Amino acid sequence: APPHLTWVVRQAHSFLTFSTSTPLQYAAATALRAPESFYSELRKNYKAKKDILLEGLNEVGFKVFPSSGTYFVMVDHTPFGQKDGVAFCEYLVKEVGVVAIPSGAFYLNSEEGKNTVRFAFCKDEDT
Repeated sequence: APPHLTWVVRQAHSFLTFSTSTPLQYAAATALRAPESFYSELRKNYKAKKDILLEGLNEVGFKVFPSSGTYFVMVDHTPFGQKDGVAFCEYLVKEVGVVAIPSGAFYLNSEEGKNTVRFAFCKDEDT
């Protein structure tokens, strides 16, 4: 793009790349002072939420791929007959009221991720 159109983007990039936001620094300092019990409880809560999601995904017939160190779960959606992850995610939203992310969005060649979608378990248990 012409420099007169990208000037604002370059300015924002400079601040985002070379400056850490003050609120983030305060949050990091607070997190570092948190007692170990906070993190133990956080791990326990995420494990419980993950178990709920995995149970439901397995019950309805997904092949669930192992995951750790994240609050996302990848599944193979092909048993449900949609042509790719985008079509499957659109189906989920319209027909089931559930949101997933097509994995193709995370690949340079989206075809490589067309058979999987990503669910998040960092939600309220009701969700």
